[in-house]
This record gives sequence, C-alpha cells and structure tokens, in this order.
Amino acid sequence: MSRRAVALLLGVALLLGAAAGVAFAAHRVITRAEAHAVAAAIGLRHSDLPTLRQHASADSGGSGGPSDAQLAACVGLSSDRLQDYLGDASSPTFANTAEPALQASSSTSIAPSVARVISDFRALGSARGLACVKKLFDAELRSQQPKGMTFKATLASIPSPVAGADRTFAFRIAITVSATKHGVTVSVPVYVDIVAFGWGQAEVLYYVISSLDKPSASLERRLAGILVTRARSAIG
Repeated sequence: MSRRAVALLLGVALLLGAAAGVAFAAHRVITRAEAHAVAAAIGLRHSDLPTLRQHASADSGGSGGPSDAQLAACVGLSSDRLQDYLGDASSPTFANTAEPALQASSSTSIAPSVARVISDFRALGSARGLACVKKLFDAELRSQQPKGMTFKATLASIPSPVAGADRTFAFRIAITVSATKHGVTVSVPVYVDIVAFGWGQAEVLYYVISSLDKPSASLERRLAGILVTRARSAIG
C-alpha cells in the first residue's frame, strides 16, 4: 500500500475517531505552543514494537491535506476547519520484512478545543461519513492500481480495542488484491484496521495493516493501552 493511501487512511480515521464517544472527562487546556510536544509524546515508539523495523515517520493526516479537504466537503464541513488544529505528530512506521506482512503506525492531532472535536465528529461519525470514507478510499485504490492487478475493498465498523478514553471508534478495510499472470489469477487478502480515540483535545489514532489474516486483537489492545496511558500522562 502506498504512503499516499496510508496518509488518506490516517486523515480519515483521525476525523472519525470520536464518533462513538458520549462523555468528556475534565482535562487541562493544551495551547498552540505546547501542542506539537504533547502530540509527539503520545505516539508509538520502536520499543512498543521491537520486533519490527522502524522506518521514517508516517505522513500526518491531521493538518488538512487535500484528502482531508475532500472528506470534509463530502460530509458537509468547511475545509477551513481543518486548518486551525494546534499541532500534530506522527510516529515512525514499523513493519516486518517477511510474509505475512505486518505494519503499524500512529498519529495524534491537537484540536483547538474540545467543542471542535465534538462538532466535527458528530458530522463525521454518521452513515454519510462512512460512505464518504468508502468513496474516497475506492478512488485512492483506483489511482494506485497497476496494470494486471485489481483491488476490491469493503469497509465496516468493528469493536474498538480501546478502553478508558473519552471516546473511541474503529473500522476495518478489507482489501482483496488480485493479480493475473499467464491466465492464472492469485488473490491475497489485506486488512487495514484503523483505531482512534479522543482524550481532551487530542485525537489519537493508530493503524495496523496485515496480509493473509486479520490483525491480532491482542496486539491492537496492547497498542491501545500504551497510547491511552501516554495521552493521560501528557494531558492529564
């Protein structure tokens, strides 16, 4: 999967992250001056996934890039709202070098206010929001499709592995990658799990990509626990 496609997924999930939450705890206010440091303190580190190889930081989806603007327009939000996040940071990408493939990364954005988080996610955590995610992801896959290869993707909400956050949301994109050579077609399943949660002004997400089989539920719960703990420590 291309970095551009992953960036789209990160941007989408970051916006959807708070859709399922119902209550906000009291947290300290994060200023613009400290927002990047707070966001950077939360993300995944190599020590969290020591058996995987560390690569350069993933593209952040929280700063309002073109894909984010398209999503905002699709769900009826002004793209201007995406420009005033206080800060964001992405972890490195962690991946293995064998089959089946495994890859993980995280991203955190600091919204200007909790009220902004509530209003954004009320719009984006709807049936219309999920339909927009599917529409944009399908378009991204088509733009990356090499000759002789096809992609078929389905998107669905899944139970979130996050506990103890203000709000949480998770979904899975199941992709069947098919390639035909010399009249023989081989298909391989690829799963992209996006898990997001909110803590105060922070919108935190991580993704896990695996081939052949669905991502490990125990791994996703462990990563969720690490990120929630860091968010509480960084924000209070």
